[in-house]
Amino acid sequence: MMENTELTYRQAMEEMENILREMESGTPDLDELSLKAKRVQDLLHFCKTKLRDTQDHIQQIMDQMND
Repeated sequence: MMENTELTYRQAMEEMENILREMESGTPDLDELSLKAKRVQDLLHFCKTKLRDTQDHIQQIMDQMND
């Protein structure tokens, strides 16, 4: 798995989709399921932060354009 420091939004989304597909396609053992759920949680946090930061940046640009 990639570290979040070198991760892009697209890669995070793809990794989450892959993990969810794996989880839906079979019955992983409990340890594996727990690790995958934690990874999805981390990826979700990364994506939300990235979206929030992007939204803030766009808002700053819009504010500067209106000045």
